[in-house]
This record gives sequence, C-alpha cells and structure tokens, in this order.
Amino acid sequence: MASNHSSKISRIILASGATLALAAGATLTLTAAGNAGQSTSHRNATVSGAPMTIIANANGAYTRNFNPFISGSITNDQDFVYEPLLYYDAPASKVIPWLASSYHWLPGNKSVIIDLRHNVKWSNGKPLTSADVTFTFAMLKKYPSMDLQGQWQYLKSVTAKGTYAVEFTFDKPEIPFLYFVAGETPIVPKAIWSHVKNPSTWADPNPVGSGPYVLNSFTSQLVTYKLNPHYWGKKPSVPELLLPAYTSNTSADLALASGQGDWGAVYIPNPQKDFVDKNPKHFVAANFPARGQSNFYALYPNDAIAPFNNVTFRRALYYAIDRKEVGAVATDSGVASPTSLLVPATDYLPKATVSKWSYGYSPKTALKLLGTLGYHLKGSTLVAPNGKPETLSITVPSAFTNWVAIADVVKENLAKIGINVTLNLLSPADVFNDQALGKYQLTINGGTGGASSWFQFYYDYSSDTSAPLGKSAPFNFERFNDPAMNQAIYGYAATTNRAQQHADISKAALISAEDLPIFPLTIMPNTEEYTTLQYTGWPTPKNPYAMMSADFWPDDIYVLQHLKPVH
Repeated sequence: MASNHSSKISRIILASGATLALAAGATLTLTAAGNAGQSTSHRNATVSGAPMTIIANANGAYTRNFNPFISGSITNDQDFVYEPLLYYDAPASKVIPWLASSYHWLPGNKSVIIDLRHNVKWSNGKPLTSADVTFTFAMLKKYPSMDLQGQWQYLKSVTAKGTYAVEFTFDKPEIPFLYFVAGETPIVPKAIWSHVKNPSTWADPNPVGSGPYVLNSFTSQLVTYKLNPHYWGKKPSVPELLLPAYTSNTSADLALASGQGDWGAVYIPNPQKDFVDKNPKHFVAANFPARGQSNFYALYPNDAIAPFNNVTFRRALYYAIDRKEVGAVATDSGVASPTSLLVPATDYLPKATVSKWSYGYSPKTALKLLGTLGYHLKGSTLVAPNGKPETLSITVPSAFTNWVAIADVVKENLAKIGINVTLNLLSPADVFNDQALGKYQLTINGGTGGASSWFQFYYDYSSDTSAPLGKSAPFNFERFNDPAMNQAIYGYAATTNRAQQHADISKAALISAEDLPIFPLTIMPNTEEYTTLQYTGWPTPKNPYAMMSADFWPDDIYVLQHLKPVH
C-alpha cells in the first residue's frame, strides 16, 4: 500500500519513488499502451493461471475491516478492490491512466480538470461517475480522520463538471499535490457509502470497488479474492489471490522460503541465504535500483540549536562519518550514500558540483574545519571554544537494531576526532515524539518521499513542514529554515513549466549540499522476493516497469496485469 502523507504519521517512510514530471504542460492526455486501459479484446483475455499466495501480513489475525480510510484495515484491502484516478508509475517516470483518462490545469494553476473514463463499473455493475469522486472527497473533508493524505490542507473545493469530469481547486498553485489527489486516493461508490452513518468507524465488511478483484472469502487467518466480473480494465491472469495471516516476520519468512507463497512483502534479513538458496532456479530476491529519494537513512542534526546551527560544524561532522562503514551495518543491501545529495537530486546538478560536495570520509578535514571555529584537540579529546570537552548524544529507538548499529558506527567515527558520543536509547514512540518537538541533538530516521524529488525537499526542508522548538513539526524536524530554499520549493509548485521546475529543483539541491541540513548516510535498494514457479513477467532491475512490492498500491495491480502463467 502506498505511503500516507499526513502530519499524523511518523516519517519512517521508506517507500521508493522516482523523478516524475507531475505536469508536462497545459493538457496531458494519458497514453494507455500496455496498461489498465487496454482494448476490449485484451480486457476479455482468457484467465488460465493458478491461484496466487501473497505473503504480506506478519501482524497476526485479520479483523474484517476493508475500509481504506481508517487504521486497522486489512493489508491490501484497497490494493485489489479500490482504485485511484491516476497511477504514478515512479520507476518508469510516467503517469498511467486509471479511472481518469486525462487532466489539464486551468490558467493560474490553482484548478485542474480531471476527465473520467466512461466505461468503468463498480463490482456491483453500477457505473462510476463524477458523483462518486466528489462524494469521496467531500467525505474526507467531513471526516478529517479519514483524510490520510492530508489533502484538505491544500484543496479548496471539488466540483463535478458533468457526469464524467471533476474540477479540483487548490488554495494556491499546488502542482505536485495532484499526486495525492489523483494518485493516492481510492474512489468509493456514493450509492453505498452515503448511507453509512459514520464512515470513519465503518468496517466496510463487504467492499464494493472498481478494481480487478472482489472479496471471495474471509476468516481471521485467510482472506481470498476472486476476479471482478465487471472489471473495466485488463483482467489479470491470476484468477484468485490468497493472503494468509502470520504472527511474525519469522513465521512469514519461513512460509515464503518453504514455497508456500508466490510473492512476498515481508522483511527477510538475508534474502540470498534464507530464500533464494532454497530454490535457486525459481526463487528470486531482486535488488531494485534505489531510484527513490525517500529510500535512505540519514543522521538528522537539530539545526535550531548550537552547535548544529553552524553550517561549518555540520560539515565537519559529516566529513568525520565513514558512510561505507554505516552502509555495511544498516542492512544486508545498504550502500553508502556517495554524496550529500539524495538520489535522484544528483541528476539536477553538474557532475563537478556533485563531486565538490561529496564530503568524502576525512577526519583530517573535519578537524581542520573545527579548528576554524576555535576547537582544538587536547590529547584525544576535542575541546570546544568554551574550554569544555565536546560531547554529543544520538537519540535512537532501542528496538530498531539496525538504527542502533548505525548510531554505534557514528559514535566510533566521532570518537576518532575526540568527540564523546552517548546513545539515548528510547522507545520508538518516545523517539518520534522527541524528534517532532526538537528535543534531541542528533537522531536517525528514514526519508520521506513522493512521486518526484520535489517532495523530498518539501518535506525535509520547507518551513511549512517545520515548527518552533517545543511545537510538533510534521516532517522538517531538524528545523532547517532558509528563505532561498523556500523560494525554490514554492516556485516549483506554482508552475507547469518543466524548465522552470528543473531550475528550482537544481537550486534546492545545491542549497541542500552547501548547507547540509541533514546527513544522508545510506542508500537502500529495494529487495523484493517472488517465485517463478507459477508466473513469469515480474518487474526486474533491468525492467522495473512498476514498484515491485506486493503492498505498494496500485503498482501491485499493474504487476498482476503483466504476469503470465507458467504452463
């Protein structure tokens, strides 16, 4: 399931994205080659495959809750039953039509018209129209707890323009946020949901959607789906989906490794040994390129307090950290971040600029920079300008063992330049609370991304996503505040001009490298597991036509539409 955008969620979001143009011009008509919008002959293709088992739930028994807008709903509930207006295919850097056929921005870039397909039916055979779309968004406005993407922070109104068109108006030019409106919101049928007394607490026990599958059976240990006979798009060759429940990653991993599953969405510490080697011919654990700006770990200094409010001090610390050593302990597939820039922000600057701000491991350079600030070594201890030994702390969740391992490496690295570091080990909830309030010196977290690299800059560096010390910051908890960065971020959001967007992102990328608000440490490739015993046609690192994860929506539908049964 796609990651949520909301101030209510923590920023440990490690889903990958890619550089994707959110608006290519005044009007964009979306092509349908090879996707959900194929011809009638393709849509009626014969289904001849075997049932597929997806191992995606390691959280215990199911509760019959298919409401895609509330917590506690079943894994993959919206993935196969409900659909978005547009599909932002990040790996392929393109927008694919889904319930919508086209869209265009009106003059001023505050309003966008989304045209709907005319042939879409709900799984009960009723037509899907603009009334369903406007109802969905009106419901999210009426019940803010259901607005998981935080869309009504930016939307001003949603209005039907006839039976098959909808106008979305934002409070200001917000080009990138069309991603959340069109790409991250499942559309639900008005005829059913309008009769629900309180949809924010409704479990939606018998979901009716527009997706390729419908609920077939339910128990607390197994949920199954079968093909939707009224599906408007290309019908998958997989006739039935089985999603068993497991009590832990360990039991789920064992099931996958023993051949009980076809597609996994659970963490396997050593996928080669614990999965691939069990059946090298048919078991695959593919490392997909870390194209997404969100797929990283970083050290976050508190830029609002001394000494981290000094850019020279921040640069010195970054030089003192051996990112290769960090990458080796982060996970089995982690690699060191080659520069201070986040993939794909490196694409926006000349190679010479990227190289200049690479901050290669150099304790000597770190000490030289610290010397310009009045620091000096006394024996093996770094003495601050006030004459006291420099001591720092890293706040990290004790339960996240790989984060603790990263913190240990940083501690050892900084000890080499005379800084004594202590680890402040807390519960995850306490860590995220302290991060939000700015009650830390250094901390570790993962990145927050979206459909393009713009989201990385908006979340991590925009003043809109920060807050004063002691107030809860939804994303920019390092509290970086720079007018030039804000200008670049908001300039990008206000235009559909690709050249201007490129210039704004380039400016933001350079500021992030020079001022170093956070310290990128590792780039994390996406390791995904599947088998070729029953199906072929999976995404590969050489052909990543979609996000591979079995719980990333709606990529999982798109993958299922591409699979071919093994005979």
